[in-house]
Amino acid sequence: MSDQEKNKLNNSKIEIFCGPMFSGKTDSLLRSLDRFYWAKKEFLVFKLAKDKRYAEEKVQSHSKNAIKAINVETPLDIWTYCQKHPHIKIVAIDEIQFLPTHDNDTLKPLPFDVVALCKKLKMEGYHVLASGLDMDYKGDPYGIMPQLLAIADNVYKLKAVCFKCGEDAGFSTKLTDSESIEDIGGADMYEARCYTHWLEHILEMKKKRNQK
Repeated sequence: MSDQEKNKLNNSKIEIFCGPMFSGKTDSLLRSLDRFYWAKKEFLVFKLAKDKRYAEEKVQSHSKNAIKAINVETPLDIWTYCQKHPHIKIVAIDEIQFLPTHDNDTLKPLPFDVVALCKKLKMEGYHVLASGLDMDYKGDPYGIMPQLLAIADNVYKLKAVCFKCGEDAGFSTKLTDSESIEDIGGADMYEARCYTHWLEHILEMKKKRNQK
């Protein structure tokens, strides 16, 4: 391996900002990109196309901070775009947990999922930054996130503020009756809760379902 190749790999890493809804994951991602901007380093920002909560072509946090982004539908879209811009070695992915792991039509696993994407980017000398939910509203690990956190060089686990009591919140509570895991929404659909108030809500919802 040449010295140039070694230097390329020395700069490669995977960093993930994770936590519940309203914990500042996207804001943390944007702050990192702001530092790259002032350092005059180019970067690419990606978001899932169907995430249209605030803007179609921007990554925007709940606090309204935003940056222009490239809409994608699969991890392969990100890799393909990066190959067309090989001189840019900083990649940011917002809400990485939403990137699909299976084909929508066949339901078969994608041959190139987000874990493969991040490993490939790192191997090619990229600095990858991503934000994502670590758990779903049921308190279970969110999809492929455990694998992503395992391969990350740095994981920043963030806390929100409990909407009920103001204590640290590590859980997301869904306010609707929908039991779908992937319901993209904001404060109209979710609240951040401490464990006590998250569990209280979970037990209330189970009781209501059992009474039907």
